[in-house]
Amino acid sequence: KGYKAQEIIGKHFSCFYLPEAGDKPDQELAVAARDGQCADEDWRLRKDGTRFWASVTITALRGNDGELLGFAKITRDITERKRAEKEREATAEFLALVNESESTADLIHSAATFFQKQSGCEAVGIRLKQGDDYPYYVARGFPEEFVQLENSLCARDLKGQLLRDEIGNPVIECMCGNIIQGRFDPAKPFFTKHGGFWTNCTTELLASTTEADRRARTRNRCNGAGYESVALLPLHTGEQRIGLVQLNDKRKGQFSPEAIGLWER
Repeated sequence: KGYKAQEIIGKHFSCFYLPEAGDKPDQELAVAARDGQCADEDWRLRKDGTRFWASVTITALRGNDGELLGFAKITRDITERKRAEKEREATAEFLALVNESESTADLIHSAATFFQKQSGCEAVGIRLKQGDDYPYYVARGFPEEFVQLENSLCARDLKGQLLRDEIGNPVIECMCGNIIQGRFDPAKPFFTKHGGFWTNCTTELLASTTEADRRARTRNRCNGAGYESVALLPLHTGEQRIGLVQLNDKRKGQFSPEAIGLWER
């Protein structure tokens, strides 16, 4: 993907495989030589280093005397098909959770399990509206101290009283407050067009943006606790935002635009 013919002539086809593929290219050739053909679906690399799902067919080429002359290899990009399959599977799994849940509380806990499994993240939280605030209804994988410090999103004065805006609404702080209250700029790469937020490196985000870019003063506790990959997905009841799903991991690079889009949908 992305190569011109003259750039790949003479190269070993293993250059299109992921580094962790090991000796898989040679194994596939061995299968094709033995059985006449080898078919596989797996990740491959584009010229720019990004990955795509590929359907690969390797056919052994033999002369009239049966001598192995070489191989013909056809690679097709099936990324969209795989993405659609994954979305159908995830949707079916989530709908099954909905149908099996006996109460709202049961559903919320099941949803936390679902998103933690789907994302592979070490920590997941679900915030829901309670009075003027949006505390954690579920928080898994977070240190207890983190949950205690981050549980309330409401800004307070030195006396502990709620701060309110000019029309009397409570001031909801940090990036979580942005997502819950719909304060976002889809032109920024860390916001989605549906009002979600995600980053694969909070350290880089904080160093390269201002509070104006981020639409609010951020507490930066996620970064302070070592979380680099963070995603915040709004929860809706109709047009009303009632909370969010939070996914945190100390590893960088846990998310992709495709995965975030799937979870939002």
